[in-house]
Amino acid sequence: MKHLFLALAMLVFAPKAMADSDMNFIRGNACIVNDNRKCVVEVDYSDLNIEGKPYMQYLQERGEENVRDWSSDMESCVSQFVEKWNNDNKDGLKAIAEKDEGTPLRLVVKMKRLHLGIAALAVVIGFGAGGANLSCDVEIFDGDKEISKLRIDELTSSSEYTETKRLRSIFKKLASRSVKCLKKACKKQK
Repeated sequence: MKHLFLALAMLVFAPKAMADSDMNFIRGNACIVNDNRKCVVEVDYSDLNIEGKPYMQYLQERGEENVRDWSSDMESCVSQFVEKWNNDNKDGLKAIAEKDEGTPLRLVVKMKRLHLGIAALAVVIGFGAGGANLSCDVEIFDGDKEISKLRIDELTSSSEYTETKRLRSIFKKLASRSVKCLKKACKKQK
């Protein structure tokens, strides 16, 4: 029995640990993270595939309610991202949810692949099982000029009971990991 529990624990935790290791600084000025300006956070899901289908096809197949709720879910995700980014980067670049005058900097989360997770695994097992997975790029622009780029493959959310909560969780984690990755890359650039 002890061996069975150990094997199950390895199956649950090993993929999660491996999944969170794939965030890389690709190019540009990582030290923008220390800039004292503001950047507006945008989400680009124009090329997003959810569970192997173009995002709009996936949402439409699941019903009109899913199509209608997508925008508000993304706004909630941006709010989570902004809050966590600013909490983790108190003395540097500040994220904002809506553009204001004089904010030429943009932080764009370009979503590529998303799996929304499995509620049953989150309820029965927990500890990260059933979480959402996201692959995306995080790019910072000054106007249309790219300043820096991060690539994230298979970032996993925490175990949550609803898809909306898993999405918010993954964006919160994305913000924290992005700040950490940029700060680490900045130290290497100095």
